[in-house]
Amino acid sequence: MGIAVSDWRLAHAVSSRGQLGVVSGTAIDSVFVRRLQDGDPGGHVRRAMAAFPMPGVVEHVLTRWFRPEGRAAGEKYRELPMYKQVVNKLRQQTTMLAMFVEVWLAKEGHGNPVGVNLLTKIQLPNALPYIFSGMKVAAILAVAGAIVGEFLGSDRGLGYLMLQVQVTLDTAAMFMAVILITLIGMVLYGIVLGLERLLVVRDARIQ
Repeated sequence: MGIAVSDWRLAHAVSSRGQLGVVSGTAIDSVFVRRLQDGDPGGHVRRAMAAFPMPGVVEHVLTRWFRPEGRAAGEKYRELPMYKQVVNKLRQQTTMLAMFVEVWLAKEGHGNPVGVNLLTKIQLPNALPYIFSGMKVAAILAVAGAIVGEFLGSDRGLGYLMLQVQVTLDTAAMFMAVILITLIGMVLYGIVLGLERLLVVRDARIQ
């Protein structure tokens, strides 16, 4: 069940015969705007859009994405903005319209049910709070793990230096190594924290 592999045509053929036709909802909004940029051959997409109960959304999408002549040979598609933790209302409505069109076409001419398949693995922005929560812990533990590794089997690095100055009772060098380790951990944690504040909205962050 990949992107647009099970489209409305296949789902309509299956569902109209009394079985459960299933459309692929994965990246359906991107597929939708690409069909419009290709000129909507056969007019199927626009026929379904005419039944959408929010005509203002339909007008906006047609104005922005529909190209009656289609794309020129070799011309790249214009892409929808990637989903984030917070998107504007029109971006959400475009996705709603895309899903409506796919299901409407699959159900056209019969009253049998139609299913929708979604692959949540592409919903990466929703997983970012959990990823950054783990990275904040890992940033500190990574430094501790590196120091332990240098204690046990290295001939260089801060861990190795601490072992050497312990023998010579060089207190100043020992404090210097501890301070450097602390600073490295703080810098790594700060980098992760800064990226989290840049990419994840405040209400979604895990403290």
